[in-house]
Order: sequence, then structure tokens, then C-alpha cells
Amino acid sequence: MVRSLVFFVAVLLIVFFAISNMHPIPLRLFAGEAVNVRLFYLVLFSFLIGIVSASYFFLMLRYHDKKKKARQAKSGEDEDEA
Repeated sequence: MVRSLVFFVAVLLIVFFAISNMHPIPLRLFAGEAVNVRLFYLVLFSFLIGIVSASYFFLMLRYHDKKKKARQAKSGEDEDEA
């Protein structure tokens, strides 16, 4: 029950944030004309890009750790055989 209430309040806060930030802002990329983008979508897109890049970084760290442990285990087996 408490979990549902917290989730509902969080969704309400996100909705209120979105509604209050729906005005368009000019966005200039590298060159050319400015494109009008709603502020909420820009913030949401930036947030998602941050999540994706951080997830990729941590997945690569985990992959390299597993690879390193596998190499250490293999070298440990080689020393036991000798």
C-alpha cells in the first residue's frame, strides 16, 4: 500500500513537472535554424542519454572484470598443472 502511494506521488510530481515545462524553447544544434523543442522533452531526452551512457559504462566495467577473473583463473590452473 505504501509502495503504491509513493509511486503515485512520484508520478504526480513528474506530471506536474512536465505540465509546467511544456513551453517551447529554441534549440540550435551545430548550424542552421533553431528548432523549437518543448523543454520537458529536452530534459527527458538528456536524462535518458545519461542513463544509457552510465549503463553502458558499468556494463563494460563488469565485462572487463569478468574477463580479468577468467584470465586469472586460467593462469591459476596453468600454475597448478606445472
